[in-house]
Amino acid sequence: MEVHTVVKANYRTLAKTGKNPALGRASAVMRSVEYMATRPDHSRVRVERDLVTEQGRVNLRDEGVREQLLEQFTRSEDAFMYRMVLSPGVENLSARQVEEWARRVLESNGVQRYVIVAHAGEAGHTSHPHAHVILPTDVRLDREAFLNLRVSGDRELTWERRLDVQLEQWWKGQLPSAGAQGGGARLDVDGEVPSERKPRMELNLE
Repeated sequence: MEVHTVVKANYRTLAKTGKNPALGRASAVMRSVEYMATRPDHSRVRVERDLVTEQGRVNLRDEGVREQLLEQFTRSEDAFMYRMVLSPGVENLSARQVEEWARRVLESNGVQRYVIVAHAGEAGHTSHPHAHVILPTDVRLDREAFLNLRVSGDRELTWERRLDVQLEQWWKGQLPSAGAQGGGARLDVDGEVPSERKPRMELNLE
């Protein structure tokens, strides 16, 4: 079976020596987050992208966000801090589509803590939409774990494309509109429907 989703990753462990090894690792991870959030776009203009976590959406411009992230990365006792790139292997996806796709891929694989930054659409810098991810974990990811992420990426993209097709059909009037008793048209799609987008809130990666 050909799998189109691409997953690339490296990780940092907690150093055994040094004056403050936890802060050293946290500072390095924080530099990665800042790069993810502010890399220039197609026009080489620096972009301030949102960070998407399991709790909601924040931005490094928001008051206290940098400090919260650095503190939580420093307090983290996870054995590994992964820096990951997830790419669905297709073009013409918006940043929001990539965010939702990456979130579903991670959560379908049991990942409960993450920071996602999408590089796509107007905030992209290549023709290949992708998401950067910070993933703290006590378990080192093996070949099977990466394969599962890739297979999930293909599956979740197929689900999203089916939804997009139905939404477009509904918008063009090709699907029945809501009846007198309904509050809106129903879109029947196999699989779980994503929950309502979560509001902004404080970060908590513990």
